[in-house]
Amino acid sequence: MAEIGLWHAMRGSQPTRLLEESIPFEKDLENWIFEDPTLISPSLQRVRRQVPLGNKFMDLLAIEEPGVWVVCELKKNPLYRDSLVQAIDYVTRLDMLSREHLRKLVLDSNEPHSEKTLKLIEKALDREANGEDRNIRVVLAGIGVREDLQHMVNYL
Repeated sequence: MAEIGLWHAMRGSQPTRLLEESIPFEKDLENWIFEDPTLISPSLQRVRRQVPLGNKFMDLLAIEEPGVWVVCELKKNPLYRDSLVQAIDYVTRLDMLSREHLRKLVLDSNEPHSEKTLKLIEKALDREANGEDRNIRVVLAGIGVREDLQHMVNYL
């Protein structure tokens, strides 16, 4: 499992790593990553936050080349096994949507999309229209990883 750190840096002072107690709310982490998804992966383009999937809301949906949807589950605490279960639930819900429902879900939000993001969305939807499977990957981001999740990921 990749290790990623968040740091607070100010000109003229030593950077400090953000710890669990440094982030007051999960919403703060969501805002930071939504504003700059490259904090967790250099290729991510934001699509939508708080994505409604039935009676649940996925933290963030992103997309990357070559039109791969990315489910982002964020926790302000160390990640634990239920974080993965929650993300898999979102993947299955996203995968079960029709192509038109997915298009509506990502394009009819109030979130502005960059030209690059719009091209990737169209690329992903066009691939599905041509008979390809929907590609979805998961990104879990939190302040550390508990042993139970690390054990599961190592096994998989």
